[in-house]
Amino acid sequence: MLNLFFKKLSIVFGAFFVFLSSSGFCDSNTQENSFPHRNHIRFGPDFMVYRKDKNIKNITSKGTRFFWGFRFVYEYLYPNSFYAGLDLASAGSDVDFKAFRDGKRLSFDQANRDFGNFDLRLGYTVSNQNRSYMISLFWGLGIYDISPEDHHNHEGLRKDLFAYFSGGAKFKYKIRSFFDFGYNLKVLYVFREKVRFKVPDENVCQINRLWGGEIGIPFTWHLSKTKRWDIELEPYFLTLGFSKEQMTFGTKLLFGFNF
Repeated sequence: MLNLFFKKLSIVFGAFFVFLSSSGFCDSNTQENSFPHRNHIRFGPDFMVYRKDKNIKNITSKGTRFFWGFRFVYEYLYPNSFYAGLDLASAGSDVDFKAFRDGKRLSFDQANRDFGNFDLRLGYTVSNQNRSYMISLFWGLGIYDISPEDHHNHEGLRKDLFAYFSGGAKFKYKIRSFFDFGYNLKVLYVFREKVRFKVPDENVCQINRLWGGEIGIPFTWHLSKTKRWDIELEPYFLTLGFSKEQMTFGTKLLFGFNF
């Protein structure tokens, strides 16, 4: 249900800002502004390969699955000013993770699995005098949610929910007037991971605390002289627990509008 909420909310936000950006398109070639825009909207597809190898008591859930979905990003980003960021993402896979109990198979592959993310960041942005680079330092909180989209699998992994605090930095450097290079670093402290398995005679639940992190390298191309329109490609790596139990390699391809 949480992933369905993420999916609907991100689609609503995306549709709203498509309308908003289209209303300002006619002005993009006539307005000149030497300063960066304060508000930055990004939305588009998110592709990821998720690797899971988790053990709880005598139950194992493992596999490598391909997810794809939609991501919406908003940032208030301006030199030497307050910083705020919001990410909403929802992705799915039509092949489930395998689950075993004492070596015996519990689940089958033909069941959809959802991946959702809510991430809120607050901080401050510093810059040099000519504004050729910006560094945003932030603290944040969020949720990762891995759950079944349907009920085809009555056994196996039912839910894996991560609630976390985060801290990190986002770096952006102007290479050319039409191209920016960035580096994003986020450290996660998962203060509550609730993972739940359903097996024939019981429900198995475990609460964990763990550390994780995310690294992303965004490449941004500006499509107009006013930098109102962008295309951004960001490869990234996410780990939920440094024990390598859960890792994600992904790529975001986002269309941007700045105002």
